[in-house]
Amino acid sequence: MTTGLSLIYRITIFTVAVCIIFRYKRVDKASKIICWLIWLGLLTESIGYYAAKVYRNNYPVFNIAFFAEFTLMSLYFGYSNEALRKKKIGIYIALSGIVLGLINTFSFQPLFTTLNSHLLFLECLVVMSLAALSFHHLLIADDVNMKLQRMPHFWFPCILLFYQCATLSTWGMYDKLGSSDAEKAASLDISILTINIITYLSYGAVFFFYPKMKVHYVQS
Repeated sequence: MTTGLSLIYRITIFTVAVCIIFRYKRVDKASKIICWLIWLGLLTESIGYYAAKVYRNNYPVFNIAFFAEFTLMSLYFGYSNEALRKKKIGIYIALSGIVLGLINTFSFQPLFTTLNSHLLFLECLVVMSLAALSFHHLLIADDVNMKLQRMPHFWFPCILLFYQCATLSTWGMYDKLGSSDAEKAASLDISILTINIITYLSYGAVFFFYPKMKVHYVQS
C-alpha cells in the first residue's frame, strides 16, 4: 500500500508543481511564496528519494528542507497580512526560527541522525498563531460583501494549518518509532503520504480556481 500511495503522491506533487508554473505570473506576491513552497516540496522529495536509495539516509535532506519550509511559511504570512508586512514581522520570525533551529541542530538533534522535530514543533506553533491572526483580520474587516470561500488567502492558511497539525505528530514520532519498528514505520509512512496528497491537491485546487477568486488584504 505504501508503494501505491508513494506513486500517487509523486504524481500529485509533480502535476501540481508543473501546473502552477502557468499561474505564477498571475498571482500576488504571497501566493508566489506558496508556489515556491510547492516546488520546495517536489525538490525535497526527489533528493530525499535519491539519498534514501543511494546513501540509506535522507535525514539531512529533510532537516535542511525544514529550515527552508519554515522560512517560506513565515514569509507567506508576512506578505499576506498587511499589518505584518509593514513591520516585516515575517522576516524576523524566519530569521529567529533559523537561529533556533541551528542551535537545536548543533546541541540536541544532529543533522545526520535525527529529524529536527523541535523545529517542526516551532513551525507548527508559528503557523497556528499566524493563521489565527490572519483569520482574525479577515473576520473583523468592514466588508459586508466579503466571501471567504472566494479568497485564496483564507484557503492557504487553512491548508497550512491542516498540514502542520496533521504532520507534527507523525514526523515527531518518526525518528522514535520508525527506526525501531518496521510495522509502525509503515503506518507512519502511510499517514505522511496521505496528508501530503491531501495538502498538494488542496494547493492545486486553490491555484486552479485562483482567477475566479477575489484577493483581499494582500500586498502585490
